[in-house]
Amino acid sequence: MINELYNLSVAMNSAGVKAKIWSRKYIVLPNISAKKPCYRITIQDGKVLEISSVDQELGNLLRKYGSNHGSFPIMNLTPLYLVTDNSIKNAISKLTAEMLNDDKLEEIRSWCQNNNWVKKSFRDLYKGHMERMPNELEKLVPDFEPLKILTEESRRFIDPQVLHQELENKAFTMLAERRNISLALGILFLYKENENKKKEDRDNILVALETPRLVDMGIPAVSDTFVTELNAALLASEGDADFSELDAFGSPYSPINDPMPQVKLKGITVLLRTMSGNHECQRRYRRIESASYPISSENRKNLQAALEWLGSKEQEGKTWIVTDKSEILFAHPSHLPKTPFSFVNTFSCSGDSVFSACAKGLIDELRHGKEIGSDSNADGLQIFILKKIDDGRTKVMYSRSTDARELEVMSEQWTAGGENLPEFNFEQPPVIFPTTAADVLNRFWKENGELIKRKDKDGKEKKIKLIPKYHGIQLMLEPSVSAAADLHHIAEQATKLGGVAGSKAAVGELKDEKFVKYIQEMLSLMGILLYREGIRKENYMDNLPYLLGQLLKVSDELHVLYCRVVRGGDLPTQLAGSGMYRSAAEYPVRTLNMLGTRMNPYITWAKSYRTKNENAKGKESWRAGWLLSLYENIATDLHKAWQSDIRFGDAEKAQLFIGYLAKFPKKENGDLTLDENTENNNGTEDFINEQ
Repeated sequence: MINELYNLSVAMNSAGVKAKIWSRKYIVLPNISAKKPCYRITIQDGKVLEISSVDQELGNLLRKYGSNHGSFPIMNLTPLYLVTDNSIKNAISKLTAEMLNDDKLEEIRSWCQNNNWVKKSFRDLYKGHMERMPNELEKLVPDFEPLKILTEESRRFIDPQVLHQELENKAFTMLAERRNISLALGILFLYKENENKKKEDRDNILVALETPRLVDMGIPAVSDTFVTELNAALLASEGDADFSELDAFGSPYSPINDPMPQVKLKGITVLLRTMSGNHECQRRYRRIESASYPISSENRKNLQAALEWLGSKEQEGKTWIVTDKSEILFAHPSHLPKTPFSFVNTFSCSGDSVFSACAKGLIDELRHGKEIGSDSNADGLQIFILKKIDDGRTKVMYSRSTDARELEVMSEQWTAGGENLPEFNFEQPPVIFPTTAADVLNRFWKENGELIKRKDKDGKEKKIKLIPKYHGIQLMLEPSVSAAADLHHIAEQATKLGGVAGSKAAVGELKDEKFVKYIQEMLSLMGILLYREGIRKENYMDNLPYLLGQLLKVSDELHVLYCRVVRGGDLPTQLAGSGMYRSAAEYPVRTLNMLGTRMNPYITWAKSYRTKNENAKGKESWRAGWLLSLYENIATDLHKAWQSDIRFGDAEKAQLFIGYLAKFPKKENGDLTLDENTENNNGTEDFINEQ
């Protein structure tokens, strides 16, 4: 990602795109949420005036100076008291405003026994927050008046016990007034321990200092204005380093031991590069941490600015899009356009967009945006996906460089694959977008047409996510990537789903929009995977698996007509074709033999019923003749394609599924129907029965 961001920073500079530069030690906050709030502590004259929460949107704009070992004016503290008794933990978690009478408040005070601020490790951390960092900041920006005011107020709390007592008093005042109860309890007690997290993460609470003096000045400490002005002052204080070598990009470099910058994006925080000397791989060439990949201070800022611009709110839907929980897809060209354009919607569906139109628009934009005089016929496009692995790690899951020429070829093949299908009675499946392929492959079906859902330890339903979102992008852009496993999975799921989907279609119950959408997406991906294998619809529609699917379909239709006429509309749980679908996928020869035996009574009935001149809706006698004709013609084609010893592989199972759901072939001039040639029909019946 470093190299890609460097190229982006160069492109931004060429296009005159200005992004915000941040001082090296002015770092982002962890994500704020209802479960992990940021506590705004308003202080004045040695008193805590108010405890409130910082809005999540505002929290995304705030920063703290320093590190996790000491920062200001936002810092990591810990609740005032530790509670280990399970009965007390349970009582705290169940407290409500109605329960907070005088007796209950006294009981809560009795829980304040184990002072959580007396440990040496915490007092050392507190000193870093309230002494070392304010002093360091004042030396760097002595003329920044808002900081001077805030540090003056905070020095009244250098003794941690002073702030401890003030916070306790204010928390109990809030409880007595029955307001912000969860905040008050969050300040008072550490009682909800999550054993899946590191201890320091469980203990920490995020605290931001505020003072009315700054609010009255119009520059609150907890505001974007304060952050912007302090950052400008810090940048102005950074002098030129004593450059002793060149960095990885050829820029003047002086050794830097600080971690690489962090960037806060939509739902994830990214460390541009992990350089821990604890990783053995860093010692391979006797250069560890920052020396393993030297990047100058200036380039660090440029890389940080490039990623912040790329993932900014203004660029959403243009250079980035959320593809999954804690996962973001980025795409940007080698040369930035003057007018905004979406470089991501070709890979992930947005609204009612159509894949082919999105791909054409992107290709045209890349060709239009090429640099005049360059050797390339088109501009390049960089794609990468970032995913939050856990609380401490965000990784580049996929990265790919392409250009308009390659993208045109690959998108045309993807479109041709998605259209590699016959017509259906429901809406024709649109060509799926690449990231949708993972959704299809992550669906596991029961034979009754229900999705298999996984549950977490709390019993809540979770989506199955075995296949990553970027897999579809790989399928589109990298022909060498094997799709055998994908074809196997989708063929197996189709074998489970085929019977219920076909029976619903036969009785007119294929109406559930969500279910139909899933079927359409499955069919589209099938077409793409078959196309990759060189199997085209103009060929496979004459192949045995497809024709067997069509024969099962016409068997269902004939069975339904029989039930509506003879049995008064009383339909069985399984139709003639759908009940044998799974068997057809596994044992086609045996199934065809069984189908011929099973269909004999319905065929005999249809020959008689077709002459009844019945026109009641759903019971039309002409339909019996039409279905018999279809049965005859499909069986004749099956006879031509028949192989006496055959087993279906994954590609054949996919073709069977497509054939089972596809429309019947249209009648062409010269085709024989059952009424026109009875002898041919008898011959076909003999063929089916012989198998």
